[in-house]
Amino acid sequence: PTVGCGAREFLNDILLPLLNQSSITTEDIQGVLVLDALLNYNNTPGAQVFPAEDFFKIVPGFVDAFNAVQADGFRGNFVSVVGRQFDAPLAAAFNTKFDE
Repeated sequence: PTVGCGAREFLNDILLPLLNQSSITTEDIQGVLVLDALLNYNNTPGAQVFPAEDFFKIVPGFVDAFNAVQADGFRGNFVSVVGRQFDAPLAAAFNTKFDE
């Protein structure tokens, strides 16, 4: 599968070896939050570039995010949570704790 760099490193270097050396199984894991880009904060106008920008301008859910980032001058000063509908409870729990 195609995954981001931080996710690939976590999977190959941490999670799989842990599973192989313990009694933990994939059924014991409900989700994983990979925050590899969290410290890439950049408040400079124009710092945030959107890949496939046209996609972000039309896809429900991404439109509001794109417009908010655009209105702020494309600064890299935000955190976004993207997931599948199936993962909505996990994303909601993350958002709740992040907002505390």
